[in-house]
Amino acid sequence: MIKRKLPGALQKEIEHVLDKSEPREVEEMITNIERTLDEMQRAAKARGMEKGIKEGQTKGKIEGKIEGKIEGKVEVAKIALKKGLSVNDVAEITGLSMETVFELKKELEN
Repeated sequence: MIKRKLPGALQKEIEHVLDKSEPREVEEMITNIERTLDEMQRAAKARGMEKGIKEGQTKGKIEGKIEGKIEGKVEVAKIALKKGLSVNDVAEITGLSMETVFELKKELEN
């Protein structure tokens, strides 16, 4: 079973070791290989989770900064509208769309 998956020289070496080994030793080798594979799988999974967490944190920070900038622009727009600046001027100053500034103006009027 294991032999079929191995290339030439390595296959011969494995056959030699298996032929010289007692069945108990072969079972122990298989158990050790299984443990090693399980450990490697757990480590890879942990690294993947860690990477995912870091990417999520980075994405969250970026989204938070963007939201904060937009909120700041909205607050400036509200203040400017209350001071009597035109929708066009407020949109130009803040970089907000005309539609957004019109909506803010309507909110302030209500």
